This record gives sequence, C-alpha cells and structure tokens, in this order.
Amino acid sequence: MATGIIIDARELTTLIRDLNIIKKDFPKLGEKIRRRLGHRTKALAKENVIPKWPAGFGVFKYSGSTGKLKNSIILRKESATTTQIVAEVIYADIVERGTTPHRIPGNFYWGVRGRNHPGARPMHFMQKAFRQISREADGLIGEEVNKFFSERKF
Repeated sequence: MATGIIIDARELTTLIRDLNIIKKDFPKLGEKIRRRLGHRTKALAKENVIPKWPAGFGVFKYSGSTGKLKNSIILRKESATTTQIVAEVIYADIVERGTTPHRIPGNFYWGVRGRNHPGARPMHFMQKAFRQISREADGLIGEEVNKFFSERKF
C-alpha cells in the first residue's frame, strides 16, 4: 500500500490566490503597524512631558505651562518601516537630558548681573515613551496582524 497525499487542484488554486492577495497587501500591514506604533509613542511622549511633581513643589511652578514642547512633538516618516518622533522646540534636548549647574553670564550693557544656575533635572519624556511602547508593541502588532488576517477569507 502506497502512502501519499492527495492534492485537490481547486484548493491549491485558492491557496495560491490567497497567498498572492496576502503578498500584495502585506506592505500595507507594515505601514499600518508603523503608523499605529508611531502615534502611540507620540501620545506617550506628550503624556510624559508634563512633570508629575508632588503638590506644593514650588521650584517648577513654570514647568510645562506654555505647552510648546508638548505641541512640538511630531511624527516624521523615514521609510515604509521607520518613523521618527521629534520634539521640534530648541530646548527639547535640555528638558530630555537636563543640565548641570552652570554660570549664566551677565550683560554689562543692559545692567544684568551674571548668576549661577542650579541645573535642571532630566525629564526623559522620550526615553520613557520608548520604554512604554516597547512593552506595548507586541500587543499592538498582534492586534493589527489579527485584524489583517480576519479581514481575509480563506
């Protein structure tokens, strides 16, 4: 008695057609995942910009009050699989990484004396967003892949 498999030509044709549809639509899936992860990371970065200091912590009374940093966080598409999340205000790096104590020079012409700046604590709003999205990425990608395959009839 011979062992083997029986291949139905109609099933094979359907399978090949379905695989061609998936192959054609697969780049769209990558684009959706890239876009979704990018928007979620941007939202997390915006959440992390505003400091969560204890009540009555008077040193940072002006911190985050203009909203310029938060509103400057944007997405830049690099390629089909890469998105760059950027804070476009000039001081974003200072907020992200902080500063060491330093001397602020005075201006003799304007009559302003120099002073010592105590430095600023780093906020790490982008770094925190990256860590958070790293934890959430598997779930978000899984949702998109499940949605992609559930929309196709096999």
